[in-house]
Amino acid sequence: MRRTPLYHSGTLDSITIKLPHAVLSSNFYERHARGTPSGKYEISFNKKGDTFSHNVMAKKAHVLSLDRVVDDICKSLKKEKAFRFDTLTVYQQPRYKESELSGDEWRTSKEYTCSNGGKQVFSSHDNGIWPPDSFCDLFHPAFDIGTRENADTSFMDVDLIAAAKSHPKYLENLGRYCDQIGCNDSVVEGDKEIRVLKLKASYNRTGDRKDLYSGEDKRPQVHVFCADHGGRGDCGLEDADDNYETLYSGPVGSQNVDYASLW
Repeated sequence: MRRTPLYHSGTLDSITIKLPHAVLSSNFYERHARGTPSGKYEISFNKKGDTFSHNVMAKKAHVLSLDRVVDDICKSLKKEKAFRFDTLTVYQQPRYKESELSGDEWRTSKEYTCSNGGKQVFSSHDNGIWPPDSFCDLFHPAFDIGTRENADTSFMDVDLIAAAKSHPKYLENLGRYCDQIGCNDSVVEGDKEIRVLKLKASYNRTGDRKDLYSGEDKRPQVHVFCADHGGRGDCGLEDADDNYETLYSGPVGSQNVDYASLW
């Protein structure tokens, strides 16, 4: 078998942004509007509590983008009770979209928490706050750590991507977890059930089908999911139930296969 990531961003579950100093949610955008310099941001990438890259300073050209995100977040919170925060953590939350018209599929939402002095003081999810557009525009490509094509639209520039990918923790974590973005369930240890799905074919963005097994390499190309995310829906072409063959469904420990080593 050979295993490839369903999405490269599945190897991350959060990005932590350390602000230059603590700000008050009710008046940051007013201070920013007066042109007060914001300083530098520290950025780290996380998976299951491990940090892939740390103490990475955002380049000067990216500070304005990060300022705008914090600015827009504070604007969206102006009706909430004011709080002070020095850290912004962005994470991916899987959600299952169901539709009789377009079909069902797994999607992800970007959500965030605010902390001060290491203590969480606000959660967008718990308070029903939808992140502003600038937030989604900045962090959506940032999570796609496996490619460089989004480098000019995100603070995740080429240097930052290379730093994270060369970090030992990044390489160690590849393949250890469920292939669903935002899921931290292990597929190599524990007693939870998993599903090993063989991909029948791949599709490009225009819907053209490619035979994966017409060449010399006949090994099954697989994705591995936890039981909760084993059903893929019927909305897409490639990541859809009809394009998979189930090779195994059951507890992790009942097979002598190290799925993390198949990368």
